[in-house]
Amino acid sequence: MRKGWFLTATNDSALSRQEADERFDLLVADVREYAVFVVAPDGTIKCWNPGAERLLGYQSSEIVGQHFSRFFVAEDIRSGQAEHELKASRAEGRADSVRWHIRKDGSRFWCASTITPLLDEN
Repeated sequence: MRKGWFLTATNDSALSRQEADERFDLLVADVREYAVFVVAPDGTIKCWNPGAERLLGYQSSEIVGQHFSRFFVAEDIRSGQAEHELKASRAEGRADSVRWHIRKDGSRFWCASTITPLLDEN
């Protein structure tokens, strides 16, 4: 399979990058049980799904452009945990954690999370 092309689950025809991105967007938009969001390499939130709005309490317009460490509890921010997870995801291909996070209303919740870098040909 060529890089930048994806196979569908129903047949062997290839999807273009644009078609795959559109299908991914449709899939993620319907997910309400999980927070799925895209973070730039510097930790800035680029977009997120309705599940993230429901679970974290922020509307997309309030959070896009903010650093994802906003969801980390104060002690993890002080220890640099957010930056550590970004670096680990780049070095190891993913970073998994189970820790307390914080919602817009200030309430803490126990969360398992995974950061997976989405890389292009470069």
